[in-house]
Amino acid sequence: MRRRYSLAVALAMVGLLLLMGVGGSLSPGASSSAGTAALSAAESPGLVTSAGLPPPSLASAPGLPSTASHPVGTSDSAPPVPGTPVRCPTPQNAPDWNSASFFNDVLVSFNVPGEANLSQGNFQTVPCTNVLPTYLNGFWMNVTTNVPILAGIVTIWGIAWPTPSQAYPPLPGFSYQGTPVSLPMYVNPSAPESAAFYFNIYKYFVPGSSVWFNVSLQSQYAAPSVISSTSEYSEPAPYPGIPANASWEFQVQGPWWSTNFSNDIHIVTTPSVTSPPYYPPNPVQSMGIMLESTGPNGRLGPGIPEALLTFNLTGNFTGTYSISFSPVNHTFENLSAALGPYPDTHVTFNISAWMVWRGGEIDPIFSPTYNFTWGSAGAWPNRSQGLAENAQITASPNIFAPGAGPLASGQSVNISLHEPMPNVTISQAVVHFAYAYQGGVAQGNVPMLFASPNTTYYVLPGLPSGASLEFSLLAKDVYGDALTSGNTTYYVVGPPSPAPPNGTGLVFVQAEDLSTLTLATGFTFTLSNRSWSETTVASPVGVGSLSGPSGTGYLFLFPGSYTLSVTLDGHRISVPLTLDSGGVVSVVIPYATGTFSATSTTYLPILSVGIVLGLVALALITIPLFRMYRSRRAQVEAEQKRITL
Repeated sequence: MRRRYSLAVALAMVGLLLLMGVGGSLSPGASSSAGTAALSAAESPGLVTSAGLPPPSLASAPGLPSTASHPVGTSDSAPPVPGTPVRCPTPQNAPDWNSASFFNDVLVSFNVPGEANLSQGNFQTVPCTNVLPTYLNGFWMNVTTNVPILAGIVTIWGIAWPTPSQAYPPLPGFSYQGTPVSLPMYVNPSAPESAAFYFNIYKYFVPGSSVWFNVSLQSQYAAPSVISSTSEYSEPAPYPGIPANASWEFQVQGPWWSTNFSNDIHIVTTPSVTSPPYYPPNPVQSMGIMLESTGPNGRLGPGIPEALLTFNLTGNFTGTYSISFSPVNHTFENLSAALGPYPDTHVTFNISAWMVWRGGEIDPIFSPTYNFTWGSAGAWPNRSQGLAENAQITASPNIFAPGAGPLASGQSVNISLHEPMPNVTISQAVVHFAYAYQGGVAQGNVPMLFASPNTTYYVLPGLPSGASLEFSLLAKDVYGDALTSGNTTYYVVGPPSPAPPNGTGLVFVQAEDLSTLTLATGFTFTLSNRSWSETTVASPVGVGSLSGPSGTGYLFLFPGSYTLSVTLDGHRISVPLTLDSGGVVSVVIPYATGTFSATSTTYLPILSVGIVLGLVALALITIPLFRMYRSRRAQVEAEQKRITL
């Protein structure tokens, strides 16, 4: 009898090996005439026969699990070295069903796609846990023994992501409350010594869930006829109401490493209303809210899947509203629309974040509730003093530094105005300037550019050698109170530093109205040669230059002959221009919009004469214009020399 049984077993093993050789190893993706294994929920727990039953059909799986033999190992592991992670591998022993020792009777192995550290015997038993990637579709558990298996049962229960109202929410379909779900394994009719079970992660075990399970096998060809993994590895899950013991546990990674919102997401409000010092926003100021995903030990965390601000207004405004954050799945997110302003209104708000899964919301976390009242701040903190005592004025390069010398020609100056009080915003700021070059002066105001509600700036353009610029700032708070700074003057002397590259040159263009002794601002000019031309507008300060291809810096020109064309009051004047290698040319276009008196009798250089003759149509210009221009240039040069000395 034993001989017949041994022969039957041998034939079955040969058949299994042949099946594996023909169809490949029985792993996810392999096909079999026996059908496709799947996770199936039994209506009632207990051991059932697999004879004559079709493959389970509740949830499909990508194929049969691997039943190939694995290296024989031992269930005993060496004592852990202090400071090293504790490991609890699934024992890998040669299957020999003849005792109540489950892991001596059965070889249990796992196939976790893309995760070698969780496959085969690396899938850990309790008390260790197994952490699965969020987007893992599923994994296989395979069992192999030396006798035909009549039935295999996997018992499963778990919890979903905890919420403030429920610390241990039951996992839908696999609740720990009541009797756990017991599901049959798939026993291959062609190789009954093996069985498989597919854990369909995507369909049943959503991110953030914790799952416990054990396995029992039944055979009529061995004693004892029923064996269970809990005979050797069994641990009650640490949650109330669970009636079964677990041999394995796995957790599907969720978007958060902690169930505490404040550990997972850092909230930054501008101005600050969530942490001291508190600065309630002023009556015309909207409030910004930024979220930062944080991981363990303060490191940056993964992207925040979805987040929503919910706020309630009472007072001058009433109602409950919500605003989403964007962009989704980013480490940093901002409100998709500004909050407020809501003057004289009390605001209560909180933030919720969650993951979208199969069209639903899972793994929610909720921030504490914050509240503040939209304030009446916004005025300068020291309105009786100057702008410098209420805000920070800086320049790059630092022309405010004691003993600061003249700048090189072409050096721009970035003026910045910043109010450090976050709930005192700058409603308006301008730069008042007086630009002087060779006797001509341009004066005016240019608006500073908005960088934030508390910061404005303006970049004064680079100037030619011999120029000077005096400026001051004027700024208003949200109530229209204006404060001014003191005057600052800087001079420009010498060639550009660094010099124009590769022997190229630089051109500055100005236009002076000799009737009023003023330099024109914002005029249009064109510089061209036989094959190229570039048109631009001079700066509001009164000097023009060509910008680089990116719109910033200078366009340096190669030596040669050019034509400069300037449009003034609708009239276009063109003059020749020669640029030497490495040279800097500063051209002043004289013109007149009215009458003037002569101051000397002299002559203009050839270049200037040509320019003036081109402007006869603009105004009645006579020889006294030439005399006056030459005389004034001599006076300015003498004055500049005196200042330099």
